[in-house]
Amino acid sequence: MEIKPITIYTGKTVPLFYDNIDTDQIIPKVHLKRVSKSGFGPFAFDEWRYLPDGSDNPDFNPNKPKYHGASILITGDNFGCGSSREHAAWALKDYGFNIIIAGSFSDIFYMNCTKNAMLPICLNQKEREHLAQFDEITVDLPNQTVSTVSQSFHFDIDETWKNKLIHGLDDIAITLQFENLIEKLDISDNDLILIGADKNKTVLEGLGALRRKVAKDQNLYEKEYAFCWVVNFPMFEYSEEEDRYVSQHHPFTMPNEEDIDLL
Repeated sequence: MEIKPITIYTGKTVPLFYDNIDTDQIIPKVHLKRVSKSGFGPFAFDEWRYLPDGSDNPDFNPNKPKYHGASILITGDNFGCGSSREHAAWALKDYGFNIIIAGSFSDIFYMNCTKNAMLPICLNQKEREHLAQFDEITVDLPNQTVSTVSQSFHFDIDETWKNKLIHGLDDIAITLQFENLIEKLDISDNDLILIGADKNKTVLEGLGALRRKVAKDQNLYEKEYAFCWVVNFPMFEYSEEEDRYVSQHHPFTMPNEEDIDLL
C-alpha cells in the first residue's frame, strides 16, 4: 500500500451518522480470506452497501451520487469498536477514505488507521454536524485544524502519529531512518540499545544507576570485592556547583606516572 503524506488536505465528505459501527460492519468476516492489504474496498460496509440481489443500496449514503468520490468519512461515536482486525482499516483505505472524523474511536482501530496512512480525527457532535453540511472541507494536519468556508475546529493528535502521517512513514520506513545507526552499532534482533542525551556526567550517572539496579535485581553482584585504581582519563571534571575541578572516580583515582605533568 502506497503511503502518501497528509499535510493540508481538501476532500469531499460523506456523512454516516451511526454510533458504535464495529469492525464486522466495516468488513464482514466472510471477506477476510485475502492475504494482502489491497482488494478489500469492494467489501467495505458490505451488508449496508448492497441489496440482497447484489445491487447498490440507494439509501446508503456513500452510494448516493452526491457523495461519489468522497474521501472524508464523517461518522458517530465509538467508531471501529469490536474485534481488533486490521482488515477494517484496509477496507476503508482501499475504498478511498483518507480521513475519518468521529466522536471517538476504538483505541486499536485508531492505531490501525495511523498505521495505514489514514488520519482519524475526534470532534464533538455539533462540530461534525457543521462539517457534514459542506461538500468539501480542508484538514490542516500541521496546525491540527478542520475547516469549512465559515468555521475552523481544532483537533488533538499525538506527535508520534502526526509525524508519521505528515511524512508518509510506516513502521518499516521509520526503522530504515535508523539504518546507519543500526549498521554502525551492529544492532541485531532483540538487542537493547540505550541512548542518553544530556551532559556526559548526567548520562554516565544514569547508566551507572541502571547498571547497579539490574545487577541487584538479577543477583549479579560478586560476593567479594577487589579494589582497583582508575588510571585513564578522564579523571577530573569541572563542577559548576563547586566552581572547581573534582575527581570523577573518587576515591580511587590515581594518574599514570607519565601523565602527572599534565595535571
